[in-house]
Amino acid sequence: MTSPEKQKVFDALWAKMVEHGDFPTLSHSIHHIVGAVQSQSDHLEKLVSAVISDFSLTQKVLRLANSAMYAPFGGNVTTVSRAILVLGQETVGHLALGLRLLDSFKGISTDREKAKRVLAEVMLSGLVARRLTEKVGVKEGEEAVVCALMSRLGELVCVFYAPDEWQRIEDKAAADGLSQDAAAAAVLGVSFSELGQDIAERWGLPGRLREALKPFVPRDTDQPLSHIGWLQAMSSLSGELARAMASGTPAFAKAAAERFAPLVALDLDAANATLEALSAEAKTEGGWEGLADVYLVKPGKETSGKPADSEERLAAGVAEIARSAKECQFSVLLHMALEVLKSCLGCARAIAFVLEPATGRYSARAGFGTPQFGELTSLSFEGGFAPDVFHLTLSSKSPVHIENTADVKIRPRIPAWHRNSLDNARSLMLLPVVVKGRAVALLYADWTAGETTQLSAKESQLLKSLVVEIESAILPAQSSGNGGGRT
Repeated sequence: MTSPEKQKVFDALWAKMVEHGDFPTLSHSIHHIVGAVQSQSDHLEKLVSAVISDFSLTQKVLRLANSAMYAPFGGNVTTVSRAILVLGQETVGHLALGLRLLDSFKGISTDREKAKRVLAEVMLSGLVARRLTEKVGVKEGEEAVVCALMSRLGELVCVFYAPDEWQRIEDKAAADGLSQDAAAAAVLGVSFSELGQDIAERWGLPGRLREALKPFVPRDTDQPLSHIGWLQAMSSLSGELARAMASGTPAFAKAAAERFAPLVALDLDAANATLEALSAEAKTEGGWEGLADVYLVKPGKETSGKPADSEERLAAGVAEIARSAKECQFSVLLHMALEVLKSCLGCARAIAFVLEPATGRYSARAGFGTPQFGELTSLSFEGGFAPDVFHLTLSSKSPVHIENTADVKIRPRIPAWHRNSLDNARSLMLLPVVVKGRAVALLYADWTAGETTQLSAKESQLLKSLVVEIESAILPAQSSGNGGGRT
């Protein structure tokens, strides 16, 4: 149990962090990601939404999912939905957690060279952890990366949000020959590791991760480490190696590798080869800080409306859905299709309306955009027939693109429920998914004023192909009764 004195320190530092406009945003983002990873239902929707709501994070997750480490698992991954499908919910969740954490600190302006060094070391420790665990398994590897990054969370927070206190800690450590943790305890009354664990608890990180953030304490036993012990040891090893490499003390790095290798079941030769490879890379990337920056590649600029390379993106998205069609459920295909529409065509919202057999209504089952899908779950319309654009599209069973909803000929065909809930939509695209002559779903996309809405002939054809891939996946599943087409 935390003592009242330490709790006062934690609360005071937390208040300092909240005073900065960026920290509450980070807290919300991490809460969102953690909640999505822990969700037992609708996890795909929540996790994909948590990632793609952050343009920078989306680009980085996809870049890492297509890196050499994950290539055997994912191949050419163009959607977060596909990344989750092939890598797993926890893996992508851990990826997002680590990247979001680093990205937030990277964005804080600071002229303190020592602060930049600490952040570079932290990034490097994550990179080391990923390289050392490449053969262990993607889920465990990313979990180890998160632990390596967050093991210095307390120090990062102090560096960026309480720089004066951090400088006193640095001076205390140098003057008295103390470790950073011991110096922090002497100056603040709490150690960096205790501070990091307190923040992790406030963020609601899973208990296993919080436990793994505790310092590794070697035991005098010949029993193998538990999973938590392995994570703690890998985190300590990655941190020591990163500090040694960044400070130019290869002998210390070699000694750390020799000390930890037997504990974490790491081949020493392979570990040394990894260190040598990283050293070689650093020479071509402008040193260790430059190499660490590769881990946080600057994203491209986010633009509104349709991307310039929309046709190429759309073709890749359709190919990805075709690859995924036989291995995932109908609901997953819908999520993937919506993500393709959102990222490739730059629409404001993408929503899947699915036919509910019990009620005969088409209800919003998944979606991306603003407002968030959670605010649109009550959207639905009757199945039957009505002389509006939605029912006319379902009847024709053909895609419909409406460039201007305010057109005098179109305005009377926009139903009241749409005007009430999505009135800022200026262009619409409706793609019916038809199985055995009946529309089982309707993919909806819209653009607001000022966004590009015209579609090329190739884009129109690709959108038809996208729907055909989903329809083809549902038909065999319905015939055989397997899980591929379950909603």
